[in-house]
Amino acid sequence: MKNNSRKLGEEPVLKLLWSFSAPAIVGMIVNAIYNVVDRIFVGQAVGDKALAALSFAYPFMTAIMAAGMLVGLGGTSLVAISLGEGNRERAEKIINNVCVFAIILELIVSILGYIFLKPLLRMFGTPEGVIMDYACDYMLIILAGSVFQGVGFALNAIIRSEGNPKMAMVSMLAGAITNIVFDWLLTMVIRIGVVGAAIATILGQLATMLWVLFYFTKKSSLRLNLKDFRPDFKLISKTMFLGLSPALVQFAMAAVNIIYNNLLITYGNAELGAGNGDIAVSAFAVYNSAMTLAIMPIFGFNQGVQPIVGYNYGAKKYDRVRKAMKYGVTAATIFVIIGFAIIHLFPEQIVRAFNSSPQLIRLGKQALITNSMALPLVGAQIICSNYFQYINKPRAATFFSLSRQCLFLIPALLIMPRFFGLDGIFYAQPVSDLISAAISITCACIALKTLGKEVKAK
Repeated sequence: MKNNSRKLGEEPVLKLLWSFSAPAIVGMIVNAIYNVVDRIFVGQAVGDKALAALSFAYPFMTAIMAAGMLVGLGGTSLVAISLGEGNRERAEKIINNVCVFAIILELIVSILGYIFLKPLLRMFGTPEGVIMDYACDYMLIILAGSVFQGVGFALNAIIRSEGNPKMAMVSMLAGAITNIVFDWLLTMVIRIGVVGAAIATILGQLATMLWVLFYFTKKSSLRLNLKDFRPDFKLISKTMFLGLSPALVQFAMAAVNIIYNNLLITYGNAELGAGNGDIAVSAFAVYNSAMTLAIMPIFGFNQGVQPIVGYNYGAKKYDRVRKAMKYGVTAATIFVIIGFAIIHLFPEQIVRAFNSSPQLIRLGKQALITNSMALPLVGAQIICSNYFQYINKPRAATFFSLSRQCLFLIPALLIMPRFFGLDGIFYAQPVSDLISAAISITCACIALKTLGKEVKAK
């Protein structure tokens, strides 16, 4: 197999960014489709209470994703740096350890999920009755497929580090197409509701996992060979420490989702009438789905920039690091502005794609427009906050990554609704976006300026 990693240090940066980001963007949008398609089909086929149930189950989904990110994205950075240093043996050792520990972590998540399913759902704010039943039915199946998602995500991320973004895109497309076909078949034709949506999701994840395992055993220049696997706890500790930043962001998103759901139930019941708090949760689920699609291209650029920056940082080609960051931030900002325009021009049409309840349409439009007010800044914030992960600075990466979804958002959520009710819940996100963007962008610019001085000194 041809060694694709050398082009990371040789080809024009803008060309590399596009060739790596375009497949990653498609892959991330496809990844977002897993949750969004489930919600659309469930909302249309079952109703707004089932849509709310999926929102209450969302923290479980983020925990499953976080386990894959912990080893997958940390491994991606180390593989890129190892290839930049010319150390292919170390890169292969990382891949083997990532695969095994992804399986172990996901099994732990599944076991804990099964043991504490109902208590956790209650903690997440899930009301007893039909919504609780829907959430349990959904998660009992999702937890059974957690290994598929963890291994598929972790190894798929590493494919990009090797210099094969198109292969990574193909694996995500295989999963998404499988998911969409079975979602339609099981929810709209056979009509088994949330159970059908969950089955479709894990079948899609299984398709992705099988593809990446085939790739690393048959096609890749880096080989996955578990027969000769030897655990390297020092290496996996470094991998997990480096992947801690994106994993903590996922856990922060789960914590924030729990706070949101509890606040939406409380203030929704108070402002919409007792028993109607689930309408507010459903409205926020619509917003979350739209925002997921709007910012997924940014995570695609993030994954496209990562191997370029990591490789060239390892190769000490700091001028190329600066160019990659400049182009990445610019492209990410353009994409979020497009997403911002679509959300603000077509809010009602977006809500109707999920459900046509008049109350849900009214509140869903409000949630979409208000929460996305600072969206144009989010692209630069995400790329700049992840810069420190690219260059193996996990402590800084953890702080900046947590700033938007945790450090500033949670205080805003706890304070603003006391004064503004439901409106305060919806305004918390743009307030957090403004503060975190200002800090992340400023610090990344300072760090990149230092790299520039190193280049001039040479």
